[in-house]
Amino acid sequence: MQCDVLVIGAGFSGLMAAVTAADRNKKVAVIAEGKGNLYAAAGFIDFLGYYPRLAREPLKKTTRALQELITGEPEHPYAIAGEKTIREAFAYFSNLMAAIGYPYYGSWEQNRLLPTAVGAIAPTAMVPRTAKPHLENYPKVLVAGFQEQGDFFPFLVAENLQEQCRQFNLPTEIEAKWLELGINITTKEINSFDVALMLENKEIRERAIAQLKKVIKPGTLLVIPSVLGVYRWPEVLSSFEETLDCPVMEIPTLPPSVMGFRLAEGLLAYLQRKHVEFYWNCEIKKVDTASGECRGVTAVAVNGREIYFRARNYILATGGVLGGGIKVGVTDAEERVFNLPVHGDIRVHDEDFFANQPYAYAGLRVTPRLQPKDQQDRVLYRNVFIAGRNLYGYDPFAEKSGNGVALVTGYLAGALAARGS
Repeated sequence: MQCDVLVIGAGFSGLMAAVTAADRNKKVAVIAEGKGNLYAAAGFIDFLGYYPRLAREPLKKTTRALQELITGEPEHPYAIAGEKTIREAFAYFSNLMAAIGYPYYGSWEQNRLLPTAVGAIAPTAMVPRTAKPHLENYPKVLVAGFQEQGDFFPFLVAENLQEQCRQFNLPTEIEAKWLELGINITTKEINSFDVALMLENKEIRERAIAQLKKVIKPGTLLVIPSVLGVYRWPEVLSSFEETLDCPVMEIPTLPPSVMGFRLAEGLLAYLQRKHVEFYWNCEIKKVDTASGECRGVTAVAVNGREIYFRARNYILATGGVLGGGIKVGVTDAEERVFNLPVHGDIRVHDEDFFANQPYAYAGLRVTPRLQPKDQQDRVLYRNVFIAGRNLYGYDPFAEKSGNGVALVTGYLAGALAARGS
């Protein structure tokens, strides 16, 4: 198989890289062992929630913190990309999602506060239309959940959220309500994805809305798990908002994630319209390299068939340690595709597990063009570009920067690969 750009990995950074290259009229192929982490993720775009990393208060505005980060941590992915590329990447994503029909709201320059699945308040930068309302703008909130759903508890969320609002000095009054779908379920405990599909049924949806109408006052913010439809979410969302005369905010649930599913499927559908070819459930077994370039890769499908891929440029977006792109041993780690050197201390320091752990920063060192380099700063492969969690120099959990780094570096890698080495 021959193409201009071969993307290895189908998480958020890989999909963003593929979209960016395809939009530059390049022939793109994606090879992946699985469908990536978006289906389990919240679907929000965190840019920089906390900085310094162990700060107790989340950042409201991020511009000054970004400048401090760029100055003080030159190998952080945001420092490598630079503010200009960050602006471009977020503007590109916003326009892309509007074109896809699942618009996102917000900005990398300012965080908003949203409830988590258990009622904690967390900062994020951009959210889909179904989570658009700002919590701090509403003095009254009703948290609703479905009794048939086994992974969401509205009274627990409301209790925790009320305490969090006190800590953040938000004058918000929060109540909770159980709803019933009104259907007989005996086979299994249903999750948010099941409920989302059920609410696409008009009769079931109207039954839920009728229960809410008895207790909610117009203008109250309705907080609900991410169940407002899988494919027909605009219809479901408008039914709730227009009938109740209330804004509605979806919040994340335990996996599977409906908001993450909508984001992933939207990107995949866009890529298919761009004639991007996907090779799922394939594992790379051999890499051909010569004269500082990758010449091709051999992958094996689940049926044992070998496929040879030749491209002008390659993007490695295999997800680091959690995505399986970096294999960790007792004292060392190895990158699984190109056998690139992993930089950083991969040991867990057990004096304080929740402290700033060095292993979180481990990854691949790169040039300003995202090309992998060795400890002496020599470029290893000119036509290979690294994106996402494979990168060295940041802690996505402590910083709350995971999808932001994936977005920015995926965009940059796709643009660089389209331009050529």
